[in-house]
Amino acid sequence: MPLNKLSTNYAKSMYLLTGKKIQSNLAEEFLVRLGNHQMKREQSVKYLGVIVDEKLNWWSHLKQIETKLAFASSVIYKTRNILPLNTLKLLYYSFAYTHLSYCVTAWGSATTSHLKPIYVKQNNILRNITFSTYDAQVSPIYKRLNFLKAQDIYKLELVKLIHKFHDGLLPSIYNGLFQRSSDLHNYNTRYASNQNYFIPSVHSNLGKKLISHK
Repeated sequence: MPLNKLSTNYAKSMYLLTGKKIQSNLAEEFLVRLGNHQMKREQSVKYLGVIVDEKLNWWSHLKQIETKLAFASSVIYKTRNILPLNTLKLLYYSFAYTHLSYCVTAWGSATTSHLKPIYVKQNNILRNITFSTYDAQVSPIYKRLNFLKAQDIYKLELVKLIHKFHDGLLPSIYNGLFQRSSDLHNYNTRYASNQNYFIPSVHSNLGKKLISHK
């Protein structure tokens, strides 16, 4: 029995093998045990509302968001004739924006092909709110409603993250997430003294998706 008097629920415990090259027979060669219990391997697991998959491409989680946005679009479409614009905006923030912004700093770096259905669903919601045709240009609609596009929500959350890091408002586990330029010099250069941050060099598409690089 652990010190906190909580025991492991083996029926709800599982493991992932992550990486770009996951072989289907790898589970037979790689076994995980807790005591006498053999763990079950899963291709994806949900943790605090976020679905993490073994390829780390966020495909499963994005499909979940796509479903949520489709529901939001349906709700707004069915109520837009009886609700005022301000109420429709509240529905958007309740049923759509919450899913577009939740943990987006993690999944927002997915490939454009994986993110495109999210963009399409968000566009459909805005067209429903404004009674626009299915082929109407969406940029003016975003500006009119003062809404952020999904890709801009991602950028906003990244900015908020580094702002919290800069002000020391994040848990200590994030201490190494970003590097100040002053940490890389033995003397105070003008660049470092201005509290600028060092952007790490990357040599792969995966490296370009790192939060520290973004």
